[in-house]
Amino acid sequence: MKSFPKPPPLVMLVMSAVCLLFAEKENDWDTAKKMMGKMDFLESLVYFKVDSVKQKQWDKLKTGYLNNPQFNKEDVTKFSSAAATIVVWVIASD
Repeated sequence: MKSFPKPPPLVMLVMSAVCLLFAEKENDWDTAKKMMGKMDFLESLVYFKVDSVKQKQWDKLKTGYLNNPQFNKEDVTKFSSAAATIVVWVIASD
């Protein structure tokens, strides 16, 4: 995904949700790429502490991402299988 100079909208949506959960700047591809570029990115997903997410973030995740009918594995897979795996992670985090 990092190789996208400008990601497809659904890939950006998925990574914005991840940024939200990690309390990083949303809707910013540079921030998302920086997160993905960290050596421990996948490990940070595996060991993510859901109790570190504030209620305000959960509310925003539900209204801004999870309620989007395209925020699902099938639709995201059309653009990126890696993003599709991450969208499953985001949905499971809820």
